[in-house]
Amino acid sequence: MDDKNFNLDGTITIYYKNKMLLDEVQYKLLNLILTDGSIVNSQRELSLSRTKAMGLINRMNRLAPEIVVEFDKKKDESYMQVSDFGMKLLNSYAQKEFELYIFLKKGNAHLNSSFHHALKSRQGANSQVCAG
Repeated sequence: MDDKNFNLDGTITIYYKNKMLLDEVQYKLLNLILTDGSIVNSQRELSLSRTKAMGLINRMNRLAPEIVVEFDKKKDESYMQVSDFGMKLLNSYAQKEFELYIFLKKGNAHLNSSFHHALKSRQGANSQVCAG
């Protein structure tokens, strides 16, 4: 029998001046840029069109106090690079995501153990009613 009836959940979102700067989608997009130097795989990996992906990048660059993604050209080929500030954002997000995971894991264990006895008592009472 699975005693994990209750679950806490949460996500990380980084705001700058009360405007959403980085959430899970932007985090994944920045990681794709970091590994590929482009957003080519964003459509397949994140179900984002090129226009939508570029809009998210431009929004981050506009809202952040420093450039998040830098654009450059080499031999008539454009590529993108996550800036030092963007790397700090990525690292901060990853750290907070890990901390949230630990918090939720402990919270779920505590939540379920808190109600474990009540659930067992109720199940026992239900079986007595059916037997009676």
